Amino acid sequence: MLLMSLNLLLNINPIVIFFIAPPAYGKTSKLIELVEESRGFEQFIYVSPLRVLADEFSERLSLKFRVENIRCFKDLHFCTDVKVYVITPELINDDFLMKFKNSSTTIVLDEFHLFNEWGESFRPKMWVTLIDLLSYNFSLLLLSATIEQKLLDDFTKMLNLTSDYQVFKLDLGNYQLKHKPEYVFYYPGYLKNLMLENVEFELHKNKNVLIFCQYRNEVRALEKKFKQKWRVLTCVGGETLAFVDNLKKYKPQIIISTIVLSHGVNLPRIDAVFINYSVKQKNMLLQMAARGGRQGEPFNIHIVDKFYLKNESIFSLIIHSLKVRVLNPFYNLKFKIQPS
Repeated sequence: MLLMSLNLLLNINPIVIFFIAPPAYGKTSKLIELVEESRGFEQFIYVSPLRVLADEFSERLSLKFRVENIRCFKDLHFCTDVKVYVITPELINDDFLMKFKNSSTTIVLDEFHLFNEWGESFRPKMWVTLIDLLSYNFSLLLLSATIEQKLLDDFTKMLNLTSDYQVFKLDLGNYQLKHKPEYVFYYPGYLKNLMLENVEFELHKNKNVLIFCQYRNEVRALEKKFKQKWRVLTCVGGETLAFVDNLKKYKPQIIISTIVLSHGVNLPRIDAVFINYSVKQKNMLLQMAARGGRQGEPFNIHIVDKFYLKNESIFSLIIHSLKVRVLNPFYNLKFKIQPS
């Protein structure tokens, strides 16, 4: 039904479709099915603000279609037998877009909310690229899990004033988690020191743990703390591609990262997500939390912000942490006496 709706809507030209669904819903999988069902002559340009996400999507697509994963300006060219072009916003220019002007082409912008957030701050070319795409009257499919209502309203108003676009919204869950956590533990400032004890408790129970830190020096400090006992893999800005390669080689028990892993990268099963600093942007907090339970497994979230999901009471956290205090020394002893 969803694919039928998308196919019918994309026959309207020009059109902008907001496709909003929770993290881990499978939006890119639906996109692959949409490409499969499209007419033979129709082409797609998939634009991702994240290179690692572009590479992962290109790898999946290349099993079924001819794909051009454009990584630099010299790769910018047009071929009629290419079904999908995969590209990042900064590589799009007028010469490239002109080649598609008279063709049946749909532009897909993944993580659309980032075009606004990052385009207004440290990557202004993202917003410029969006305006350029609108000037060519391409059909646009905008994917996101977290779009502020103000962005929806402002963007729709801009379209109505400056173009002939028709606008549709397919909302399957904005600012929602596909899989709800079993528990959401909230650590006010005076209890934050309990968080690391609870990390070790989860690890002792053979759980896979993901910790988000604000700064890279915090990532390094926690790596040093935990790597003596556990298999640790870390990721900070500029290391994402290397992290993906290492993820294929190792099976980490604990992943420690900055915000760089909040979007895009496919992670293994995560049973507990620890966010050890105050995240000011609600959408980023949700993206981090949604890294747990992506395969449907039970998971817990540990945060220092009051989350808009229902969280456990401070009393529940204290009871849980007392249990941790009692059991962690036992687990540590058991760990020490295990044969090497």
